[in-house]
Amino acid sequence: MKMLAVSLTLCTVLAISQAIPINPTMSWDKGHCYHERMNCSYLIGSFCPKCDDNGNFLPRQCSGSTGYCWCVDIMTGKKIPNTTTPPDTPPVNCSEWL
Repeated sequence: MKMLAVSLTLCTVLAISQAIPINPTMSWDKGHCYHERMNCSYLIGSFCPKCDDNGNFLPRQCSGSTGYCWCVDIMTGKKIPNTTTPPDTPPVNCSEWL
């Protein structure tokens, strides 16, 4: 019976470690943008945020695939409504929203 309990415990630990990889080198104090960027997809057309040296979002984010730009909250990365501009148009001054 003890052997069964040990086997089940070991299987549980292995399953959890596969579901949530443990990375001791990852520092959680680098900011929200840094972690969003580490988890973004690098497939063609996908968006990865741009970050400053403190790990915060840059105020203006742009999609490389569409050319659209928009302003974001530098702490959360949430898009600020009515700030999206299409390609080949002057971008909104995102410093107004800081």
